[in-house]
Amino acid sequence: MTQLILLLAFSGIITVDRAAGFNTMISRPLVVSVIIGMIFGSVELCFLGGLIFEIIGLVDVPVGTRIARDDSFGAYAFSLVLSYHAVTGMSNFILALMLVIIFTYPVTMSVHICRKINKRLYLRELTKGERFNAAKLVKLGLLFHFGQGVVVYNLAFVIIYTLYQWFAAYLPGNDNFIPYMVFTIIFLSGFLLRFLSGNSYVKYLLFLGGVLVGWAVL
Repeated sequence: MTQLILLLAFSGIITVDRAAGFNTMISRPLVVSVIIGMIFGSVELCFLGGLIFEIIGLVDVPVGTRIARDDSFGAYAFSLVLSYHAVTGMSNFILALMLVIIFTYPVTMSVHICRKINKRLYLRELTKGERFNAAKLVKLGLLFHFGQGVVVYNLAFVIIYTLYQWFAAYLPGNDNFIPYMVFTIIFLSGFLLRFLSGNSYVKYLLFLGGVLVGWAVL
């Protein structure tokens, strides 16, 4: 029960820090994963999972008005799957990673919805003229984003975990998947360097090559 309360509170703090206030960097994937690892006693494993989403997040940078894909959620959900000891092999690791990455897209859409709500509240408050209440807007914005984390993050994780358990029943397991986590981190690090410095065609050829190699290995 204590772990559940901590998770609910932490998920809300993540989204507030990420989009509405604080900006203490507690929403960074690596920090998120380590804190979840501390809650469940699986720091080392969650640390590796957080590294994966930290690198993924560095590719999609929130510049200007762009809303980047929610890598904080990715670290949150993936670390929970790892902490529940559900991942037992390479195939399961790939399945969990794929499901989490897929669900980062609808979770990111919830950020767009929260921003639209904030905009409407702001425009409505403007019509009040001298009675404009900035403190009220700030409090409502924090409340909406906190609720987004508590509801959206955890609902998405429940769906991911349900799908994961269903698909994992058909996959082989019981092999050491940690080396594959390390290989994934190494590949993503190399891809990130090329993504930031290379030409567009090099980036996508490298990505396609990684997919083909992964398919051949599997």
